[in-house]
Formats: sequence, C-alpha cells, structure tokens
Amino acid sequence: NTLMEEATGAWCQHCPDAHTYVDNLRATHTNRIIIAIHHNRDQMTNTESDKLNTAFAAGYPSGYFDRTKQSGQVNVGLSRGLWNQTANNSLSVNTPAKINITNVVFNNATRKLDFTIEAEFVDYYGGNLRIGAMIKEDEIRGAGTGYDQIISSVYTGNSAHPYGGKKTPMVGYPHKDVVIAIPSGAWGSDGSVPTTVAPAQKVTFDYSCT
Repeated sequence: NTLMEEATGAWCQHCPDAHTYVDNLRATHTNRIIIAIHHNRDQMTNTESDKLNTAFAAGYPSGYFDRTKQSGQVNVGLSRGLWNQTANNSLSVNTPAKINITNVVFNNATRKLDFTIEAEFVDYYGGNLRIGAMIKEDEIRGAGTGYDQIISSVYTGNSAHPYGGKKTPMVGYPHKDVVIAIPSGAWGSDGSVPTTVAPAQKVTFDYSCT
C-alpha cells in the first residue's frame, strides 16, 4: 500500500480539478492507496494538518506520497500531473510492516474513540520510525464560505471537464477523505517503535481521542 496526502482548501480554485485526479487514483488502486486530504484555511482545517502542509505542500493543490521526496524532484509535494506515475512508483516499493487497527471502541454519546494500531514487521528496520494515526471523514458537506468550493472558469467553461457548466462557489460540494484530527501528532508518536525491529515482531500503540 501507499499513503497519498493532498494539500487543498475550499478557497483553492484549481483544487476541484486535482480532486478528479484523486478520484482516478482511488478507482485505479482500490484498497491499495490510502488517501488523506489536509485542508488549509477553511472550516475543515486542523492544527496538525497545517503542520504537514507547511512542511510538504509546494503550493495548492499539492500531493505527497509516503511523505518521501521522489527521485528527480525538488519538493516532497508534487503537482497533480505527477500523481499517477508517483502512485505506481510508490506501490512498487516494499514496505517494512503490515498495519492493523484493532480494539476499536466508539462512544456515540461522548464521541470518545479508542483504538490500537498494530505494526507487524515483515523486514528488518532501524531508525526513528513512528506509528501515526489520522481520523478522517469519508465525505463532508457544509454550509458557508468555509465549505463552499471555489473553482476556476478554466474548468467551468470547459464542457468536456467534469465540472463544466458549474457555478462558483460550488455550494454543498462533497469534500472527500478529509482529515479531521491527527491524535498521534503530525509526525507520529515518539517512542512508539523501537529503534531496531525484526521480521515477525509486532509493535502496538493505543490512542484515545474525542
């Protein structure tokens, strides 16, 4: 699997076009690509997502794969024209661990969520590796300027584009895969993984958030 994160915002006029690229990745690599979208300067923003966008985004929209600088690129964040090939490249790289989410308990009254992340290593690894956790909504629709999606006339004026003929802003726009909280912090939980691990070794870390 690979993790694809996108920097976006309801104010970003080119981001709806980028979301069509994300939709294509989702459809092409079903169950193999994990999509997490970090919003900036709108009602779906959170502090930890802001940290990631500040570190990695090379403008908006911007996408980063496994938070890794790709060969021949200056920045970790990439323009959407590079996303498909980068996804293919990332999916061809072996990863050192299998990830499972267990012991999930959600209290609907208090909104408290408890869960455990388990990393089962399939290869030797050494270094400052950390377990991270993000909470995301499959889809968010909201009312007002913090949710209404701005879009460029480049796309609304093109009848062949998926958003051809739409008006700006797009009220009730479905924002997908929105990261709403990062309980581990942007850079993962310090000390959650030993400095050296071996195949068949399992590491777990518990999280609780509201």
